Amino acid sequence: MGNIRIPIPYLYWQAFGLPRYAPNNEVFDVEGASAFDSAKILVPDADVQSFFGTPIHLPCKIQNTKRGDALDYFTLPNEPLIEINGGKRMIETVIDGNDGTFKELFSLNDYNVVIRGIAVNDDDPESYPEDIVRMLRKIYELRNSVAIVNKLTTMFGIKLISIIDLRLPAIEGSYGYQPYEFICKSDKEFDLELKKKNG
Repeated sequence: MGNIRIPIPYLYWQAFGLPRYAPNNEVFDVEGASAFDSAKILVPDADVQSFFGTPIHLPCKIQNTKRGDALDYFTLPNEPLIEINGGKRMIETVIDGNDGTFKELFSLNDYNVVIRGIAVNDDDPESYPEDIVRMLRKIYELRNSVAIVNKLTTMFGIKLISIIDLRLPAIEGSYGYQPYEFICKSDKEFDLELKKKNG
């Protein structure tokens, strides 16, 4: 079998419809296996590199917060794309004789957090990344919020997320990689006080 060039932005486009960032419009190629060859390109400096040879500037780690159910920090494969959407709950009041509405800010909604990435078996890039997919399933099936460590989410004060959905898109003719997508909402801990009823 001859060498197969797989551009990383194409994988993200094929799985999610979103091209991954590539400096100077260059194309990243998978490297590390006989079936893949790589392209040399100039990229910003980073302390960590993904399996694909791309710099990881915003690694994302997940940890279970429930005591007694051990799950060490798990670094999501490569550098996932993280999308954050916010919203506000507002009361809009129509005032007679005036255009528009009078708006009262009621509160902020939870942030919607979408995590998209590509899982690859580093030890054998031509085989399906079964262990990573099992870990993704384990994280999804937790019955509680999980801690997230990522520079972008930290900027928005997001320390906990509740994972609502897990997607594993199928890609025809894939070579040892699995796209994944977590649909999440931001969460936070609350201190509740129970009051005794008199009488």
